[in-house]
Amino acid sequence: MTPASTIKIATTTAALSVLGPDHRIATTAALSPDSRTLTLVGGGDPTLAKADLRAMAAEAAHALREDGEDGEDPAGPVRLTYDVSRYTGPELHPISPNENIAPVTALMIDEGRLDGSDRGPADRTDDPAGDAARAFAEALEKAGVQVTGAPREARAADEARTVATHRSAPLSALAERTLTNSDNDIAEALARQTAIAKGEKASFAGARRAVTNELKKLQLPVGGAHFADGSGLDRKDRVTPALPHRPPRPRRRPRPPRTAPRPHRPPDRRIQRHPGRPLRTRRRGHRPRPRQDRHPPGRQLPRRNRRRPAGPPARLRLPRLRLHLGRRGRTRPRRPGHRPHGRLSGLRTRRAAQDPHHRATGSRTVDA
Repeated sequence: MTPASTIKIATTTAALSVLGPDHRIATTAALSPDSRTLTLVGGGDPTLAKADLRAMAAEAAHALREDGEDGEDPAGPVRLTYDVSRYTGPELHPISPNENIAPVTALMIDEGRLDGSDRGPADRTDDPAGDAARAFAEALEKAGVQVTGAPREARAADEARTVATHRSAPLSALAERTLTNSDNDIAEALARQTAIAKGEKASFAGARRAVTNELKKLQLPVGGAHFADGSGLDRKDRVTPALPHRPPRPRRRPRPPRTAPRPHRPPDRRIQRHPGRPLRTRRRGHRPRPRQDRHPPGRQLPRRNRRRPAGPPARLRLPRLRLHLGRRGRTRPRRPGHRPHGRLSGLRTRRAAQDPHHRATGSRTVDA
């Protein structure tokens, strides 16, 4: 099927796998050995802004002042060139010119947008590298560096030294912005950065080979897939439905060969509670220590773990009750100090038992 922008998932996955989430794209300014030519070298960062160029111009002006005789004025005027040799192949996308993508070059500012936006369709410049070089020349003039002539395209000399550097946001942030805003310019830049890291040419064909090989390395189903670009704008892109929905498999280390068969042991996952310790799982082959070894002598055990000394069981003490017979012969508890009323019950009271006349006749004793 035609994937459209879902192909950006494959592009960002390959870039993060090859480069890592902390990778940053560098844009540099190189000064020739005679301090006469300053070259703005594009690294492929489409998010480069004019504020970043002003910071680089200030660094370059400081380096030129150090090369001067009095240390205050630059050592004469300089010529400005720009280097876009990091990318190869055609700059225009197969659907270009289009407001969804700018010419793919190694040097541009604000993704080649002319309206100051940062997402969505917008009018694009036809010469993003030349516009970035002219913006850098204006920043140099404001920093006190005299620039002669108009900027022209040329490669930096091998002996040139770097006098200013700007690094982009981390690759993880660029990948998030690519997927959140469906940014085509950043997606094409990430595909070419992957190609450079894999040793391929930074072109549409080189990016296709690099992304495909990296996804194969991650054991993703790339059968029947064709990555004509990194953004999904090309009508020749093809992927299978399983590719966007299958996560990469983690890489496993190969196990060493076994010299002898391992004896089979049933898993022992019973829970054992040790006194004064939290619950834990008994390990295979683990035996708990004897009870006398768990708590050394002299150690005060918790109250819940103390044992009662050996001896006879404790007696259950109940309050002593005195019973007397009621009218129907039922037994009722007698409270302490209670005297029965009416006729004398079958149980003699203490006073009646001490009266000999009562003991002989069984009649009630009456005080005189």
